[in-house]
Amino acid sequence: MEIVEKELLENGYPDLRDVVPLIPDNDWCWWVLEVEALGLADAVVEELFGGYAASRPGIAWPGVVRLAEGIGQSVDVLVVATRSEADYVREELDRDDFSRCLVLFRIFDSGEAALGVSADVPQGREIIEGFLALWDRG
Repeated sequence: MEIVEKELLENGYPDLRDVVPLIPDNDWCWWVLEVEALGLADAVVEELFGGYAASRPGIAWPGVVRLAEGIGQSVDVLVVATRSEADYVREELDRDDFSRCLVLFRIFDSGEAALGVSADVPQGREIIEGFLALWDRG
């Protein structure tokens, strides 16, 4: 997996809502491992995760889009996609082993953003280039 990291711009830009349009519609399993954000309505969290907000169950791509729309500004976010539920191994992810992931997006401490795309994703190069181009628009 190729992972690129960049410092966020002063205004916290870019964010998950800026990355979502770079990723084509998909049927992957998405996992929200961490989400701390300004402006994230409790209603959105309840809609996506129900009573399981602490464990962040897998969600489908439309849920990721909805989550991104509901975030004002990210503080800490870690979202990954796997091909199937069987590829989700929490112990590996806890060790920052993303080898089973197709995509990862992370905002750390409101200061750094990282995007990783597996070589198994045909549009991977374009996704990474689109991510890096966001800083040119900032």
